[in-house]
Amino acid sequence: MPFPPNPYIVGKTIRDPNKFFGREHEFSDINDSLQNNEQLILLYGQRRIGKSSVIAQIPEKLSQKLSTNDFVFISFDFSSLDFNDEENLSTQKILSLIAIGIIENLETNKQVLSHLAENIPTNIEIFSREFLPTVYQQLGNKKLVLLWDEFDVLTERDTELDTYSNNFCNYIIQLLQKDNKLFIIPIAGRHISKLGNLSSFFRGSPNIEIGLLNKEDTQKLIIQPDENVLNYEEEAIEAIFQLSAGHPYFTQCICYAIHNLARDRHNPTNVLPQSINGHDVKSIVDRAIGLAEGGLDWFWGGLTTEQQVIFTAAAEAQNIPIKENEPPQLMLLRNHGIAIEYLKKPDKQLHEYGFLDNNRVKVEFVRRWLVKSHKLKDEISNLETVKQENINKLLSVADDLREHDDTQAVQTYELALKLNPNNFKTVTSLADEYLKIQELNEAYKLYERAYHFYSFIGNINKQQSVLQPLLTVAEKYSKAENFEQALEIYRLADKIDRETSKDGFLQTIENYVHKLIIAREWIKATEQCKLGLQIDPNRISFQQRLKEIQALRSNTNLNVAAKSLNKKPSTIMLQWLNRISRPIASLGLAGVVVIGVGISQGLRTCPPSERKAFGVFCVADNSRISRGN
Repeated sequence: MPFPPNPYIVGKTIRDPNKFFGREHEFSDINDSLQNNEQLILLYGQRRIGKSSVIAQIPEKLSQKLSTNDFVFISFDFSSLDFNDEENLSTQKILSLIAIGIIENLETNKQVLSHLAENIPTNIEIFSREFLPTVYQQLGNKKLVLLWDEFDVLTERDTELDTYSNNFCNYIIQLLQKDNKLFIIPIAGRHISKLGNLSSFFRGSPNIEIGLLNKEDTQKLIIQPDENVLNYEEEAIEAIFQLSAGHPYFTQCICYAIHNLARDRHNPTNVLPQSINGHDVKSIVDRAIGLAEGGLDWFWGGLTTEQQVIFTAAAEAQNIPIKENEPPQLMLLRNHGIAIEYLKKPDKQLHEYGFLDNNRVKVEFVRRWLVKSHKLKDEISNLETVKQENINKLLSVADDLREHDDTQAVQTYELALKLNPNNFKTVTSLADEYLKIQELNEAYKLYERAYHFYSFIGNINKQQSVLQPLLTVAEKYSKAENFEQALEIYRLADKIDRETSKDGFLQTIENYVHKLIIAREWIKATEQCKLGLQIDPNRISFQQRLKEIQALRSNTNLNVAAKSLNKKPSTIMLQWLNRISRPIASLGLAGVVVIGVGISQGLRTCPPSERKAFGVFCVADNSRISRGN
């Protein structure tokens, strides 16, 4: 028998109630709100979560729940409005288009209503005083529920400087206060906190989230559309749920790909249903991602630049252990030279919107798509474009100032960096200015960030551009005998270009070793010599220094042992003589000790690193310590 057509629906509004699964809780909330005469009810959820399908199901689902038949539901899609046309920005024009949408859903009296709708742009009062009363009369005085899909397209429009009377949202609020037969259910693709000026529109109104399906409803969505064709084993259902996390769009994409897999391997002689296991699910993930590409791009497009970069970082940081003090995605960005302080707010928003959960990408299917299609290496540079126009203006001013006023130039660069801490033209320009005025620590911090950023994105030319400034900073630290700081910078420069940084690096190590030997810090001195030999295995000076350190350490140990032995007989003799005669012992022992020690020390040969003092004692001879080759 031929293989049945694919029953799963990808990217289209589901209008058939038999193909719609779940959302009973949401429909109950909508029903309760209407019964309580809540005239404004916000539905919101992520893009592609199935909001338009929910709208399409509201009339059918609520007719089963409502105790009376007092409500009539009419849908209107705000995404159909053309806001590129300046004429469509007026409240009157929007109301006229809504009126036309209402007329299309009515059966009679269209001529009169159409005439009224056409005149609304010239007289806004027609909508509330004539058009709506005529509609109510035609509906038999039932209540009108307007379902407004994609309502948040008004977000950008409503930020413009409209007067109070022309502000669409304020007009609607006033209308609802006067008209108790009008109910509005706007649907937004963003969290209410992200709706900008529209947030105040919903203050005090019920907010109902269209979120992920639970496991039971997800299982129904997987099994029931194809139950006579495919037999999903338990491990397959679990694998799909682990991938989609109950997101209906991604669940449909996965199941659509599985059905096609089963179709491709079907033999007409085989008996249906065909069994689907966990391995089958794993095998179609890439194919399912391809099917979902359009929806995923739209999903991605709803995020700001900062959110996109954090989202991508979270996808790649999935296996980094979570630390209490810093999320792994921000830690990863910081390691690549990104200033993360101003990214904490968009990171928090991603958690609030449900994209991240405990610093992990909530939907594994989305994470795999991010890793495949939006690599952090490709996306991270977009952070430089944030507030680009304002940054460019400030940089132009600062570049002019640096020729004659360093203080003003620094302040202007700092202002630009505050606007966007991750614009690396600003970062390197300010670092150059800090170096010029001898603010070495601040200069190094910025050059280091630039190095890590350019290294990660693979920009070799930009990476090379910070090499010479780094070497200049390192040299200044070395001359000031701040060797550890200098060596830290040389290590960085060594990663960029070993040959260019080699001489300064080795000379600084030699100077540091000399200082450590004088201070008798043998372990540190040895470590630095070994570091020098790693850079240049043939460097004779480090080999000589290691021998010198070994000899000095050996002699130091011998001196300590000798002094320890010299003290022992004196103590024993004092105890013995004290038992015989305290006065005699005191006089006799003093003579013996002086004579004995004098003879012993006079005959003793001092080690190479020490000299005789007063012809008797051995003391450190610093004149023998050379500064090396």
